[in-house]
Amino acid sequence: MSTFGAATATGLSAMVNGDVSHDRITRFLSVQDYSSRSGRTVRGINLLNVLYYCNETFILVAFELVKKPIQYSDLAIRKLQRKSEKTKTRWCAR
Repeated sequence: MSTFGAATATGLSAMVNGDVSHDRITRFLSVQDYSSRSGRTVRGINLLNVLYYCNETFILVAFELVKKPIQYSDLAIRKLQRKSEKTKTRWCAR
């Protein structure tokens, strides 16, 4: 499952057609502190997938791991961030 924006418990619940309530997802996630300081990886990999969709069938056409080698300081949130040398549009326009 994937999302183009921020992942939310409500959004995940909607993606599985309400089979799992957003409250249940929130309770599951609140049981433990999921942070890089507690030894667990929180950040995911930057994986770009290209899918072909027809008649309720998905076919994976291509995928690419997106590297983010450029490190910069985001003054608005006062944190170090990383970004790719290419935009999402440039990744898909091959």
